[in-house]
Amino acid sequence: MIWLIHNFIPNAESTQYWQDILHQLIRTFLIAVSSTTCAAIISLFLAALGANTLSINNAVTWVIRSFSSLMRNIPIVAWAMILLFSFKQNDLTGFLALFFMTMGFLTRAFMETIEDFGTDKIEALQATGANYLQVIFQGLLPEIAAALLSWVLYMIENNIRDATLVGLLTGTGIGSSLTSISRACVMVQPVWLS
Repeated sequence: MIWLIHNFIPNAESTQYWQDILHQLIRTFLIAVSSTTCAAIISLFLAALGANTLSINNAVTWVIRSFSSLMRNIPIVAWAMILLFSFKQNDLTGFLALFFMTMGFLTRAFMETIEDFGTDKIEALQATGANYLQVIFQGLLPEIAAALLSWVLYMIENNIRDATLVGLLTGTGIGSSLTSISRACVMVQPVWLS
């Protein structure tokens, strides 16, 4: 209990870290939100091409489904390590690790949402003379916008959590602060050991 009081209650010495911690939390949040937003835009495009109900070509659908499955099944830690060796420790590495995993997940989620929309509504729009883009932008997107937004918000929540882990590996955001603070704490011998 004494150790907890000594190490977890903020004191005058710990206040010097608060500004840096707040700055790194904001960086972590921005990396998570920007990677999710960019992935969502690309995922929507890929999902429209890969959904069975809007399929232009079965080969395109198969390629997009395989690509999205591959991207989402590689764990975030593996993406971070692969990109760390390519781009070293920087914000781009963390952004790309979150982006690739999110793109795979959202592409699959968006495809399922589009396919749940139903072929009868799409066929009715096409019967009225609507072309492919009109079916997507004027018929499909307004109907499924709430579901798509809920998937994006879910991934933002996940990516904020995952950005901390990625930051530990790639030296970005709050993960870099946690790493540097833990290194400083290891150098200092705890009071109860002396």
